[in-house]
Amino acid sequence: MAKTAAQPKTMESNHKVASVLSTGLFAILCAMGSWNNMLWPMLVFRDTSKFTLQIGLNTLLTPYGNNYNLLIAGSMVGILPILIIYLIFQRYLIDGMTSGAVKG
Repeated sequence: MAKTAAQPKTMESNHKVASVLSTGLFAILCAMGSWNNMLWPMLVFRDTSKFTLQIGLNTLLTPYGNNYNLLIAGSMVGILPILIIYLIFQRYLIDGMTSGAVKG
């Protein structure tokens, strides 16, 4: 971005910071959407050996009885990738949410 005489240096640095913050937020939201996707794999895969974790956890809930031990353990395993991505991009997420705040 070429600097003009009317453009202060802070505007250029603010643009860079905003693009980094939005990239971090976008990465978190895309990862969550992809990981938690349940409808598309359920429609495409017919073989139960190819089901994703979320569909497999859903099959543990039956009208004849629920296996809560496996359901909770599988849910914890399913949370780990999103938790790791959140911990990596946490700084960008919090900075992105508070960057538009106005001092009162």
